Amino acid sequence: MKSTLFGGVALFILGIVVALAQLWLNVWRADTFVKIEITIGAVFAILVAVWFTRKEYKDYRRQASNPTLPVRWRPLSRQSVNRDPVQPEAPGRSLCSVVGDLHDRVERLSHAHQLVLR
Repeated sequence: MKSTLFGGVALFILGIVVALAQLWLNVWRADTFVKIEITIGAVFAILVAVWFTRKEYKDYRRQASNPTLPVRWRPLSRQSVNRDPVQPEAPGRSLCSVVGDLHDRVERLSHAHQLVLR
């Protein structure tokens, strides 16, 4: 995390130094200067994306392994997401039965939510 921060600050300062050198010393041709600045900006954007991804992954792993968090705040596992799916395209099921099943599930979740909040 610290290396990403230092790299980002270094790239930002490098971009400023290159811009000031071009402004005062006219070191490069205009098209070369634009290419250098775009390259520095692209590397900076990649660095920010990597930093954000690493940070979010670390937070996710910390929450998933924390037994003191309430269940509703833990990330969902694949098993809990894929458990008991409603399949409206199943043969023989009408739209009314699917809506009825969904209504029952919403009522059960609402009741469970009220129990958790007590």
